[in-house]
Amino acid sequence: MGGWGSTLLGFGKVGGFNINSFIVAVIGALVVLFVYRKIRNR
Repeated sequence: MGGWGSTLLGFGKVGGFNINSFIVAVIGALVVLFVYRKIRNR
């Protein structure tokens, strides 16, 4: 989710493992959890 979002927003592709890809993965996971909680709490 994070890699797709960063590519969509123009940050470039995420490949390999480095601090940038880790941050993108964490942000993507937070977005997924946020959306899940919003849907679940309806």
